[in-house]
Amino acid sequence: MRIRSLALQREAADCLPTWRGGAERRTATAVKGGPNQTDPAAFAAAFREIVTRAHARGIRIVGGTITRYGGNGGWTAAREAVQQPVNDATRYDGIFDAMADFDAAVGDSDVPDRMRPGFDSGDHPHIQ
Repeated sequence: MRIRSLALQREAADCLPTWRGGAERRTATAVKGGPNQTDPAAFAAAFREIVTRAHARGIRIVGGTITRYGGNGGWTAAREAVQQPVNDATRYDGIFDAMADFDAAVGDSDVPDRMRPGFDSGDHPHIQ
């Protein structure tokens, strides 16, 4: 996991915000099974491992929900079906010390798999 070499080795770090946007969800580097991981529990387990490692160094973790990326070539209904339970785990399972709900902040209530046009950079996973 990249987190080992980036944040956990910083001497002065006391809080680490984490955010797995659409690109991270598609590549799923922290989760065995890669972008086609179908078990939301595998993501929760990876998050818990990150939090455990951070806590061992006295670092608090702020988790963030995955934003919607419908309309992008990497989006599939199967990945969306995993993303929603992953977001629910981020929101409700108490994995993180704090949580930022990016999905709720930028999601389009009229088109549930997309972010609102005012936030969509045009490629669908990236916020402008």
